[in-house]
Amino acid sequence: MTVTVFAIRATPGGSGIDPRLAPVRGQLRSIAPDDGLELIATRSEPLRPGETLTCDLGDGRSADTTFEGEDAGRVLLRCTFKDGDAPPFSTRVDAPENQLFFYERPLGDGSRALIGVGAR
Repeated sequence: MTVTVFAIRATPGGSGIDPRLAPVRGQLRSIAPDDGLELIATRSEPLRPGETLTCDLGDGRSADTTFEGEDAGRVLLRCTFKDGDAPPFSTRVDAPENQLFFYERPLGDGSRALIGVGAR
């Protein structure tokens, strides 16, 4: 299963959108209609159950995605956001293959990280 993770900085009051985000522009505008959107990082790799893909976001932050398995066309992922010494945030994603799931975390400067995960 190929797992893809990407991180976007959403800045309130901005209107610009990074051209590299064109394939998911519509979905992003429904999530963050009034924010400027900048791609921070992206990673994509084939994973086996139990393996983790780490996407380094800089500034001591990372988005880790563990492929837990698949069942009947659904993908199970464990997503963990780490921000320096703060306790990590973790959520479990149970989504259809080839569908993006987004979660968000504050970045402390008024902006937030939108983390997109998916598998195919």
